[in-house]
Amino acid sequence: MRGGVGLPGRALRLRPGSRRRAFTLMELLLVLALLAMAVAISAPSLSRFFHGRTLDSEARRMLALTHYAQSRAVSEGVPMIVWFRPEGNSYGLQAEISYAERDPMAITNQLSSDLKIELDPVGKSETVTWKATTQIAGRYPAIRFMPDGFISETSPLWVWIQQANEDEEDAAWLVMNDSHVNYELQNFQPVIVR
Repeated sequence: MRGGVGLPGRALRLRPGSRRRAFTLMELLLVLALLAMAVAISAPSLSRFFHGRTLDSEARRMLALTHYAQSRAVSEGVPMIVWFRPEGNSYGLQAEISYAERDPMAITNQLSSDLKIELDPVGKSETVTWKATTQIAGRYPAIRFMPDGFISETSPLWVWIQQANEDEEDAAWLVMNDSHVNYELQNFQPVIVR
């Protein structure tokens, strides 16, 4: 290649007196400083955005688990238990122990450390507490789906998921719908008529 720069077969010719220009170290440092300032300014709002996404995705995952439990109860003809362990920050699904000693398709989900859950203290009826379901679920509060597709009377009316930080006002409620057949998500505190 004579007098040119480039790939073989294609020569780029430089004009006499022209130089190739590149960025200086000062220009690169200035751009990096501007990027660092932009990230520092947007970091708090991004953190709130991701906290909200964590809550939303966990609430949707919990709702999906209730639908899956109801579907399994109907298809297998065995009551399914969606149990909650607020102190352990976990919840899961298993077949009722009286029907199967061990459920090979049991599921356990761990909540993110920045989330917490609480449950309705009584079931649909003031006279029937969830003691029956908690005995079945191994002392944990639980939602019990029957083989006919309905929810047991001993199941809680709502499950509350909130950011563990008390300053956060974001929360989601998994609430039994009016027909008492399944659960749905709400972003506001449910008004329950017992």
